[in-house]
Amino acid sequence: MIRTKYALQIRTDQGPVYEHPLRGRTLAIGRLPDNDVVLDHDAVSDHHLRIEQAPRDADAPFILMDLDSQHGTHCRGQRLPAQTPVAIQLEELVRVGPYTLRLAQNRPKSADTLPLMGDPVSASPSRPSNRLLWLMTTAALALALISLLINVVLALKLSQVARVGGEIATEMEAVFAQTLAEGITLEIDISQTIPISVNVPIDEEFSVQVQHDVSINEVVQAAVTIPVINRAVNIDIPVHATIPLDEVVTVRVQETVGFNEEIPVEMTVPIHLDPEALGLEPTMEKIQDWLARLRDVL
Repeated sequence: MIRTKYALQIRTDQGPVYEHPLRGRTLAIGRLPDNDVVLDHDAVSDHHLRIEQAPRDADAPFILMDLDSQHGTHCRGQRLPAQTPVAIQLEELVRVGPYTLRLAQNRPKSADTLPLMGDPVSASPSRPSNRLLWLMTTAALALALISLLINVVLALKLSQVARVGGEIATEMEAVFAQTLAEGITLEIDISQTIPISVNVPIDEEFSVQVQHDVSINEVVQAAVTIPVINRAVNIDIPVHATIPLDEVVTVRVQETVGFNEEIPVEMTVPIHLDPEALGLEPTMEKIQDWLARLRDVL
């Protein structure tokens, strides 16, 4: 068998090293099956980049060109300009999404490398999964924090509730605006059951009616009305919704509490989940601070 002079080595973040021998002067790389090398990942464009063998008298053996890809091609610590030929030396590392590419001399195969037989090379898209898990966690946290506000209302400290609840709602909006990914086009389901404990710490006859409403993008997802007389009760509210994350999502939780059939007190806390920006997840210290401030007004 005739061995070609050069080979393209492909390493994934969580997988083996693949090798693709360079049998022609041009090598096309992208997601679509019409490429010479198919990299199956959302961070790879349909036609991402092209590698060509340089003329014999060139300073480098290869020329790389990014084909105006969405997420870019990175080399030497920076993103390469689109549609611009860049000279590449042997053994230089090129980053494409979760893949690391390297052009090398074609040597006999070792146990550490696998031949690339034309099948797409997959990399685990762990980050979108983490974002989905984070969204479900933060949605559950938001409902749990609002549940604590019910106890504050029933403790007849409405002025403190209005102040603390407003502050926390504002902070939650700011945090959530920094924690969702830019450009996510996922569609997810949120299904969460939150137990709500309503406590009336008084000795005399006293009736309370609590209505708990959850709406997403102004569509009511759950509504429960339950009377409470001088004791605690648990309310289980399932919330199920499908949310396209290519738009701003508003989760609205409203508690309506009536004391002895008097005028109800309504509390509404909007939470805006904006996919235009992704920052660091809120730390546990921040979450504990929210919970501590709620407990202070109990």
